[in-house]
Amino acid sequence: MTNINFFNYLKYKGEVYRISVTFIFFISILIIGLLSVNDYGAVNDEYTHRLNGFITLNYLGEIFLPDITRQYTIDKNFPSFDEMPDQLRYYGGTILHAPLGFLEVIFRIEDKKDVFLFKHYVYFFIYFISLIFFFNILNRRFNSWQYGILGTSLLFLSPRIFANSFYNNMDIPFMSFLIIATYFGIRFLSKSNKKYIFLFSLFSSIAIDIRLVGGILPLIIVIIYFFQNLTKKNLKKSFVNLALIFFMHIIFIILLWPLLWENPINNLIKIFANMANHPLDFDVFFFGENVSVTDLPWFYLPTWIFISTPILYTLLFLIGIIFFLTAFFSLNNKFKIINTDKFFFFMIIVPGILPILLNSTLYNGWRHFYFIYPYIVYFMVYGIFFLLEKIRIKKINLLLKILLVIGMLDVSFWMIQNHPHQYVFFNKMIRKNASANFELDYMAASYKENLDYLVNNENKKKFNIFNASETKIWYPLFSLSKNDRNKVLETDKHKADYWITNYWFDKTIYDENFYNNFEVLNEIKIDGNKINTIFKKKN
Repeated sequence: MTNINFFNYLKYKGEVYRISVTFIFFISILIIGLLSVNDYGAVNDEYTHRLNGFITLNYLGEIFLPDITRQYTIDKNFPSFDEMPDQLRYYGGTILHAPLGFLEVIFRIEDKKDVFLFKHYVYFFIYFISLIFFFNILNRRFNSWQYGILGTSLLFLSPRIFANSFYNNMDIPFMSFLIIATYFGIRFLSKSNKKYIFLFSLFSSIAIDIRLVGGILPLIIVIIYFFQNLTKKNLKKSFVNLALIFFMHIIFIILLWPLLWENPINNLIKIFANMANHPLDFDVFFFGENVSVTDLPWFYLPTWIFISTPILYTLLFLIGIIFFLTAFFSLNNKFKIINTDKFFFFMIIVPGILPILLNSTLYNGWRHFYFIYPYIVYFMVYGIFFLLEKIRIKKINLLLKILLVIGMLDVSFWMIQNHPHQYVFFNKMIRKNASANFELDYMAASYKENLDYLVNNENKKKFNIFNASETKIWYPLFSLSKNDRNKVLETDKHKADYWITNYWFDKTIYDENFYNNFEVLNEIKIDGNKINTIFKKKN
């Protein structure tokens, strides 16, 4: 009896330790996030999607609460769905931006700076919740909370994902809801009850309503489930479950996307067409050349993934994929794979192939494909797991752990040193010459720091400023309070007292003639690459 109590006590202590470490880990992530939110300003696209949210909110108000809606919109003129340009109308995301618009009204948030700051808190919180689900996915797969923490750390300590989690109002929320839907999809594969069918369908539909490419997730889950149950006796139950998933997705997708309420089939077709090929025609900077988005090489996407991911992470991913393929093709019976592994593999491969098959428009690096990154991280953990668990040589195990810790600390120090500009991370193979070969600040996130510097250090009532970048300064100006925003007057280069640029397709030649007229007021450099400079006219 004493021995039983002793072992129960040890088990209890182990559970307390596990829960305590996990709790401290996630609280630390939350605190880091909350302390960092204010360091990131408004970026491109944010105002547009805010408008999209209000158009949808106005549409809903006219249907359900017309009198109250007219009171709030008496001095506003929102266009109808039919009056919106196609690339905005069929873009998705209203499931996120309409509720945020509603909260903006309810909380009476007036200043646009506070509006976007509030939204940044929401975006990060959604991302934070998804990290908890990602931890649970890894914990269940590898039967180890330590591997759950390791994988979550790898995802959190991914510089570009970290920075984008605060201001990227589509790609990171989409990724986050996919993670949550993935968790319930995996639970459905192992235990196909109505609760998991409902939750999987709900969160999967939310992800699809943000970006239609999210439809890949339920498709892969359904295919795996079908073959998983093909040889089982109770096929009728399996087909009922598949039918439930199909109809619940249809219901939730339409219900949560008001654009589809009228003529859903025709609008869905238009959404698919818009997803496959945006009506855009401009250049991207790729390997030192301006290349049209309609003429990008097939390796554009894998190149961007590689150069903007830490080298250690890429090596771990490749090791994980090799172990998986070895087991998948039964080349080594030591490595067992499960349906979860297959699902994660296809969630990388299928989205990677789709742009080639659909001739999709790609731009801004790989931000539109950030959603595959958690699945890449999964195979990083997969590689670590098999290296540590299958290779039983203690010295090699110890060496691997040391290298892993050093690599993650190296990434962490870089993120701290270059905060809040993690969005221009390039790995060590490319970073010194990054600006000569690739786009850097394509979302205009760097403007906040220099605009803050301008209004805080130059004692003037008005700032006549010229923006030399192709980026519109109008969007990042919402990083400033209304009073400070009103001081900044965009003007042409000949009337400007200040000159600002993030070098995104900036055609200015910064030579001796230029510096005869302007001097550097403040400059932001990351790894030797200039990402934003504000100049002041010489007296």
